[in-house]
Amino acid sequence: MFYADLHIHSRYSRATSRDCDLPHLDLWARKKGIALVGTGDFTHPAWRQELQEQLLPAEEGLYRLKEAYRLPWDSAWPQGCLLYTSDAADD
Repeated sequence: MFYADLHIHSRYSRATSRDCDLPHLDLWARKKGIALVGTGDFTHPAWRQELQEQLLPAEEGLYRLKEAYRLPWDSAWPQGCLLYTSDAADD
């Protein structure tokens, strides 16, 4: 079993945070124990460019954020707020 969020908007959608970029979406997914994130807005030219630059194929139809874009885990985050993840266990 895994947790997924299959409807995340990018920073190019109306009324979204400028932090709705791939590095921040990855970081918050890890903090929440979400293993799979699906994003819309893929037809927006700038978002599509970011997807192409920052993601690597992981397996058929899935992609992973390149390590160079991955934000570090904040070990000060209260552990009680987190679902168990392998990153949380590393701290």
